[in-house]
Amino acid sequence: MTTGEPTAKTDRPDTLRATYFSNIKGDLSGAIASAVMALPGNIIFGLIAFAPLGPDYAGHGILAGLYASVFAGFVSAIFGGANGSISGPRAPTALVFGSLIGQLLATGSFTNDAATVVTLGFFVVFLSGLFQVLFGVLRLGGVVKFISYPVIAGIVNGTVIVLLAGAAWGFLGIHKQPGVNLLTQLDQIRPLSVVVALASTLLWRNAKRISRWIPGPVLGLLGGTALYYLLQGLGAEMGETVEAVPVGVPAPDYFLAFFALADPSYWRFYPLVITAALTVAILSSVESLLAVLTVQNLSGQRANSNRELIGQGLGNITNSFFGAIPAGGAASRVTVNYQAGGRTKLSGVLFGLITLLLIVLFSRYIALIPRSVVAGMTLVVALIIVDKWSIQLIRHVFNSELVNRREYLWNLGIVVVVAVTVVVIDILTAVALGVVTSILIFIIQMSKSIVRNVFYGSKIHSKKQRHVKAMDSLREHGDNIAIIELQGPLFFGATDRLVQEIDEIVNRGVRYIILDFKRVNDADISGATVLMRTYTQLQSKGVTLEFGYLYKGARLWTFLEDLGFLTAANRDHLFPDTDQALESCEDRVLNEVSTNKDRKLSRPLEELLELEDLNDRDRQTLRESVGEQAFSAGDYLCRQGDPGDCIFIIEKGSAEISINIPGLNRTKRLATLGDGAIFGEMALLDQGKRSADVQAREDLRCYQISSAAFERLKKDHPHIALMILDRLSKILVARLRLANETIGELER
Repeated sequence: MTTGEPTAKTDRPDTLRATYFSNIKGDLSGAIASAVMALPGNIIFGLIAFAPLGPDYAGHGILAGLYASVFAGFVSAIFGGANGSISGPRAPTALVFGSLIGQLLATGSFTNDAATVVTLGFFVVFLSGLFQVLFGVLRLGGVVKFISYPVIAGIVNGTVIVLLAGAAWGFLGIHKQPGVNLLTQLDQIRPLSVVVALASTLLWRNAKRISRWIPGPVLGLLGGTALYYLLQGLGAEMGETVEAVPVGVPAPDYFLAFFALADPSYWRFYPLVITAALTVAILSSVESLLAVLTVQNLSGQRANSNRELIGQGLGNITNSFFGAIPAGGAASRVTVNYQAGGRTKLSGVLFGLITLLLIVLFSRYIALIPRSVVAGMTLVVALIIVDKWSIQLIRHVFNSELVNRREYLWNLGIVVVVAVTVVVIDILTAVALGVVTSILIFIIQMSKSIVRNVFYGSKIHSKKQRHVKAMDSLREHGDNIAIIELQGPLFFGATDRLVQEIDEIVNRGVRYIILDFKRVNDADISGATVLMRTYTQLQSKGVTLEFGYLYKGARLWTFLEDLGFLTAANRDHLFPDTDQALESCEDRVLNEVSTNKDRKLSRPLEELLELEDLNDRDRQTLRESVGEQAFSAGDYLCRQGDPGDCIFIIEKGSAEISINIPGLNRTKRLATLGDGAIFGEMALLDQGKRSADVQAREDLRCYQISSAAFERLKKDHPHIALMILDRLSKILVARLRLANETIGELER
């Protein structure tokens, strides 16, 4: 037996304990609280799902809503990817179920055959579960989130309107008749039914002020029902109550019933069934992923979104076998569970079991619940689920100081169109419209320019420290360099917009263009082809195109290399970061504008320090205080941690400053030092240790002023030392000013 085997055996109990049994008391408390709170909602959503079948099936609908929490709650908790997740029926998916039932009945093919219609409905639940499992297996959890939020908001708000329209009958105490308009029945309003409905609503909404121990839904349910029977006992004529619930031992009866649907006579209904199933899967997945996000925000722990979709899918498959409507994660129930102490998967398992216990104990009393109470509680549910972002959107649109009004109007228009489609046509059509809209929005966004910003070399400079005259030249001629900062995917449409931007920049006379790929996260073949073709065309025009953040090992590098775009010729134009690309372009510009005098091989120290006003004696004194040293490429001028005993002034050549990153065993480049650059000046002030490595990038000559020599100058020739300090202070001020200019340009 290997040493790893005992560990594997002992790890499993620890994992089970952490997953299920580390918080038993808190999980039980959370499960009870969420089960009790969810009970009225289960009843309401079940009634919505079975409403097209009429009052005779109201009891079956209530049971289907209750069972949705039992089986999906139990199964999804075990197989899902989020601790403390609670599943149950949701308003949009219940409405899809009801819409499907209504459309099947409208075909006229199921006269006196409601059982087959119900079977087809539960088959939709089964298929939706399969779709969700497929989403999870294919790791499409993130893709589902790409459905445009205005579309989701429109579906939710449309569902709210449908809920309110359906609840209006019971709220007013009017008996609902198929095909009859409510507005023609207003003379049958029972004022006392309105009072009971309002009482239920107010009790739920103000439960925290009345009692901290009784959940709002329970208080609204019990309080409204008590008022109903009190008024009835006083002789008042009240409205109807809910139908009796046909409770028995739960059995997977529909599993075998699904096989009968393989009969060719049902095939013509499959397009509608599959559409409804995909709709339920999408809506349930979105709800579940929002619930996962709620879990993460409450607990601070990451959850597996794809595994959660698999768990929710298996929960819906189980629901279909036992005759339950679709279920999904519920953010409100997750919050109640967490606040009551639920932390592990055991809370979800117990939630399902406790809901089953409540059905067994109290199902006989469900028939006593007044419809006016259900209507009042439906009103509260509608107020809870209405999309708050849409309300903020309306406020923004009517804000007179709004800057980007067009964007807000566009999003509000999507919300309104989808919501109206839910109300006027049906939710299936609304979801189909929403998905198409999301695809169009995605295509439009992908076709937008990926240009995040454009900077010019006169305002933005590399980290290479240069002589002040060189910096003045860059400020004057830097507009020959343009840095194009990109973001997003490099797709065909976006790349075409980028090419247009490049053409405009070239027309302004820019001859060096740098593409910053730091924020480019993907590319396709068409986009890469257009980009490489542009590179060749610019070369023929004498324009240099450089690529920043394109280095070996990067995803984009590998992609371009596989396509054969990276040749020996263009690899010289690829840089590990944009700063090095900018440094290369600056060197070329300076080389073009410099004179023969600027290129001479030797420069006296007084010229580099701009101390030309010194007389001959002071010049001689300065030269006697300064040493000279040559370094070959690769030599270190100083190492991090060395004593700071001198300053360096580069006469000719360049060096690179880098630091060692503790714990990572690697270095980071900070800057490049060019002709006339001064470094190590802190040694004159604190004589501390070197804070970085400085390595010659090419053969290099430099002047050195040691701390001891500078001390002698301060003592014997203070005016020379003062002039050096004055020059160093101006260099530091220039660096700070340059940093401020760069930060200001980047923040604009």
